[in-house]
Amino acid sequence: MPPVEVNIVAVIIATIAAVAIGAIWFNAPFAFNAIWLKGIGKTKEQVAAEASPISIVAAIIGGLVTALILSVFMDWMGVKTLVNGALVGLLCAVAFAPNLAFIKDLFEGRPRSLSVINAGQDIVILVVVGAIIGAMP
Repeated sequence: MPPVEVNIVAVIIATIAAVAIGAIWFNAPFAFNAIWLKGIGKTKEQVAAEASPISIVAAIIGGLVTALILSVFMDWMGVKTLVNGALVGLLCAVAFAPNLAFIKDLFEGRPRSLSVINAGQDIVILVVVGAIIGAMP
């Protein structure tokens, strides 16, 4: 396998973007907060009461792993532009995010709206992460 070159600054920026997108996606009243709360069967107050710093740390670690692995894939493929990075992110997202979300949610009996919200967030994150990494080879 050829050596991998990863732009750590791009990975850090992409990680911050991924965490920010997640925070907005699920918490902003103009985004999917109300539908998501209904889908998980909780109120804003319940979610706030259950909030933990561990959740934030997990989101940061998850975003970092996503950005790092996508960066490795993109380096292997020679992707060095914003558009191509976004395309790689989109292809990875479409291949994995909806399939995994819908299958799990189907077996767990969760509402389809929750699957759409969760998969949509993954797709947006992967496209943005790919674009950032592609733009900063």
